[in-house]
Amino acid sequence: MKTLLLFLVPFSVFAQDKFKAEYERRYFIKIDGNTEQHRMMEEQFSKPVYIELLGDENQCSLKEYEKVKNSQGPAVTMQVMGMEKDLETYLDFTKNESLVSKELDGKLFLISSTIPKNDWKLTRETKKINGFDVKKAILEKNVIKHEVWYSTQIKSKCGPDEAIGLPGLVLEYTRTHIEKPDNYSTYKLTNLVLDNSLKYNKPTKGKVFTEQEYKDYRAEFDKRLSESIQQGIDRE
Repeated sequence: MKTLLLFLVPFSVFAQDKFKAEYERRYFIKIDGNTEQHRMMEEQFSKPVYIELLGDENQCSLKEYEKVKNSQGPAVTMQVMGMEKDLETYLDFTKNESLVSKELDGKLFLISSTIPKNDWKLTRETKKINGFDVKKAILEKNVIKHEVWYSTQIKSKCGPDEAIGLPGLVLEYTRTHIEKPDNYSTYKLTNLVLDNSLKYNKPTKGKVFTEQEYKDYRAEFDKRLSESIQQGIDRE
């Protein structure tokens, strides 16, 4: 197993197959108002979220994970009625297959679809990030501008969230709201492990839905939840 932290060694010296990439994601949102409460809300949104990506050139499994420092006590999780949680995203580019594992109201679901096609514009702009030669790609889609720095030294079509379908692994990624540029999110690769013994499996647990079937199910679920809450209010 080879671990590259800060990427001080040129990647070309390694024979790459499977890898584990870790990212730090942050959301930055400008909330109207200048009270202490607004500032605290902005700080809460900007707290880091950690993403683990296991993959090779054509397949990958992505999920969020928590970092707990030794000085911290047990993590406290707040459950909200009707809250939906993405557990894992699995992509297979050879089969054009996407599977998203979700949890809703204590039940597991598998959302099956094809991989979204992103019309990336590959630019000639280059730079180095932690020793890697990287190239810039941009995409504007649904009022969001996507800016990606990727390295062809790491062969993979995978990346965090929507940064997929590129000719190399993503090292940095920024999503910016075109009409509200103060609202953006950043992704930075913090660690990379090369290990051909790494294992990741296609998720299999949960009821299988297409995207449209799940949207219909979710709409009906929200309707029932709203009616249940309203009935509770009416009884008071």
